[in-house]
Amino acid sequence: MRIGEVSNIEMHIVERCDELVSSHNAKELTEGIIGFLEPQQYPPHYFYNFLNRIIAQYPDISKELYNELLAKSERLFYMYGGDMLYGARHIFRDTNFYWDQVRVLQKLDKWEADNLLLNVYGRRVPGTSVISESDTDVILKIFNKNRNENNYSLASGIQSLMVAQHPNVLHVCQLFLKRVQQKEAEMFFIWLGDNKVASDELIADLVLNHTVRFYLSYEIERCLNKVLIQRGINPIFEYLINRFEYKRKIVNKEKTLLSYDFVPHGQHSHLFDDTSADNKIEMFLKALDWYLRLDDVDGIHLYYAKNLLEYLQPEQSIGNTLYQHYGKLIEQRAESGIGIDRLMDSLSIFEIKDDNLLALVIDGFIVGYDIQETNEKLYKSIRQECFFAITSQGVKTGTPGQPFQVDIDLQNLLTVKINSMQEHYPGYQFIEQVLNSVNDNINRLLDKDNFTW
Repeated sequence: MRIGEVSNIEMHIVERCDELVSSHNAKELTEGIIGFLEPQQYPPHYFYNFLNRIIAQYPDISKELYNELLAKSERLFYMYGGDMLYGARHIFRDTNFYWDQVRVLQKLDKWEADNLLLNVYGRRVPGTSVISESDTDVILKIFNKNRNENNYSLASGIQSLMVAQHPNVLHVCQLFLKRVQQKEAEMFFIWLGDNKVASDELIADLVLNHTVRFYLSYEIERCLNKVLIQRGINPIFEYLINRFEYKRKIVNKEKTLLSYDFVPHGQHSHLFDDTSADNKIEMFLKALDWYLRLDDVDGIHLYYAKNLLEYLQPEQSIGNTLYQHYGKLIEQRAESGIGIDRLMDSLSIFEIKDDNLLALVIDGFIVGYDIQETNEKLYKSIRQECFFAITSQGVKTGTPGQPFQVDIDLQNLLTVKINSMQEHYPGYQFIEQVLNSVNDNINRLLDKDNFTW
């Protein structure tokens, strides 16, 4: 009979398992199972269904198979032994057998054996079973061996120390995060994010003080979100600035921008999940204030500092709250013009160009225009950033040989704006030049013979 001919494969496996058990003794079954598994590199289809039935209903056979695998095939033992040892502890609950095997595995002193032990604890949802002092001793003995091969399994195994409320659990977690690599840290925070018995204080300490060197992945960000909900935006913002300073040290030392990203790229942040919109705006305004004050004479660090604004921006367009705040910032700098260029630079992150953005850019340009005679260098810098704030649109998508829709939308926006302006108005010529540039981009795409180039 083929698998495809069976209507309920799981039930069929249960029935066949029961038939085999009823017609063979434990020794015959274990020898047959080992003989079946030995030539196969990977677990056969549905074998775990068969094994789980053995573990759940036939503990004596499960223990027999465990011992035979340990004696005859190290490869198969490390593939399947953990399931049977887990069963001994949590399913058929043979405490004596479990602790006898723990001692056997500890004497082997192999990282594979240690991982098998750790997975007995790591497979259990934290808080759903009692963790004794003997259990924590097992975990800590493996942890103290400091073997890299155990770190992935320790990421879940350590969670049991929190369940046991071990007095040194925080210190153990800190040491763990100090020695592991990115993927192992991510696995740790996957488990920590779902660990209902982990205290808010422990999560906050581990995320804020011991993850700066890691890439801010979804797994870490998910726990950072928990801290934001519990403690507000200030510790989160301080953490993000610490990440920036960490990158600044790397850039100064290694003379490269590529070895470390202090915030993630893209628009899929989960930092503000289940928080209010006010948190987003308040955090962005703190970042904007920091960005405007950042001391960076040569501009190298300013180049990637803007990534923080992109990461925290509350939306892709400028809403009324941001529009009013930007307006006040322009007014505050109108007399000297100092800082207007950086303020205009910050507007470039908003990829949706609308009337609010255009109005702010024109106001910024007017400030630069008014100081042109006294500070021509600053005027040119402001004008350049104003131009970029309007024309930066991120990655464009469209039909080959046709203008990008975002270019057409911008063309329409600028056309409506310029038609509402007086020609003698200082911003008229600037908007006209921006519109001409946009028109050129569109015409190049329409010019199939490439004569425009």
